[in-house]
Amino acid sequence: MAWLLDRGRVRAAGRVGWGLADQALSSLTNFAVSLLVARQVGIQQLGVFSLVFTTYLLALGVSRSLNTDPLLVRYSGRPDAWREGTATAAGGAVGLGVALGAGCAAVGLAIGEVLGGALVVLGLGLPGLLLQDAWRFAFFAAGRSFHAFLNDLAWTVALLPGLGVLVAIGHNSVIAFELAWTGAAALAALFGIAQSRLLPWPLNPLGWWRRHRDLNTRYLGEFLAIGGVGQLNSYGVNAIAGLAAVGALRAGEIVMGPVHVLFMGGNVVAVAEGAQIASRSPARLARMSLLVSVAMSAAAILWGIVLILLPTSVGTRVLGTTWYAVAEVIVPFVLLTIGLTAAAGPQTGLRSLAAARRGLRARLIHSPLMLVGAIGGAAVGGAVGAAWGMVVGNWTGAAVWWWQFRLALHEQETS
Repeated sequence: MAWLLDRGRVRAAGRVGWGLADQALSSLTNFAVSLLVARQVGIQQLGVFSLVFTTYLLALGVSRSLNTDPLLVRYSGRPDAWREGTATAAGGAVGLGVALGAGCAAVGLAIGEVLGGALVVLGLGLPGLLLQDAWRFAFFAAGRSFHAFLNDLAWTVALLPGLGVLVAIGHNSVIAFELAWTGAAALAALFGIAQSRLLPWPLNPLGWWRRHRDLNTRYLGEFLAIGGVGQLNSYGVNAIAGLAAVGALRAGEIVMGPVHVLFMGGNVVAVAEGAQIASRSPARLARMSLLVSVAMSAAAILWGIVLILLPTSVGTRVLGTTWYAVAEVIVPFVLLTIGLTAAAGPQTGLRSLAAARRGLRARLIHSPLMLVGAIGGAAVGGAVGAAWGMVVGNWTGAAVWWWQFRLALHEQETS
């Protein structure tokens, strides 16, 4: 029996390890693409890519809320139903990609110019992008994290030759980089069909959504509090301060990317550990949550010091002329990221306690604070003002997260 328990723990550790590796690979690939775009195309077209990428993240969050999050919750550990559920959820992702992609393409044709062309390319690529992500979640639900990693690896391998050619010839069009990115995702989506030996079934996504509406409506509401505000943030700053300001803010996010990778990957491990601690001792969960925030904030501080002290010659070698825009916003972006990591502990704690109501309440306060700070700051001081406004919003939001976590702990102790 002990041997079986140990074997089960080894398998669980393997699933977590491959899940973290997959998240790191996915994040680092997107980071590398953004870095190359920033270096090759300049600040204006980086602003275009930022708007396109933000739109993609919004579509991705909607697809996960409606399709793959319910798949994870209700079909994990159910091999008898996994194939039917996966085919339907993947089909829902394709159907949503077609619908949202058509909307993106229509808006792009109406806008015209570089931003319009980039939205048309995104519209054509959304079905493949959303299907590729659906395969990842399906493999997680089946306990096959290694296959999710392989699928993201296939996307990366398919992407590298295209990026290499564009860099070698000195191409400076954001649309060319976007074509390489979305084309590689489509190949990875096809590879997912071979891995799963399933075809997506997109004929009745409304049936899937109705079947799981008790879950997906709540997931969608929580996501829109994050993704919707992020989208309004980018487009609002663009309307007030222009594409160059959006590009500068995106460049700030790019250079802080390693901390964001740590934040996303670390949260997965911390929630899994915290859920076990919460069942035994809420007081220990509070200490663990504080440790999560301190450790991640320390990493953000160290990385921020490196960036602030980085010589201009090194920065321009990595990012080209975009570095000059980064240099203007680097200090507020370091402080902004420290605020983000300061909120990591209570976010982990609330998830570990399954206190979804408290978490949603904190998010509904935090997200508007970020939006008001960014747009208000942009109106006062362009990109730099927007960055400082986001600092205020993020630090205030971190205080809200800790407040809600303390209330949740009190409810847990008195229940």
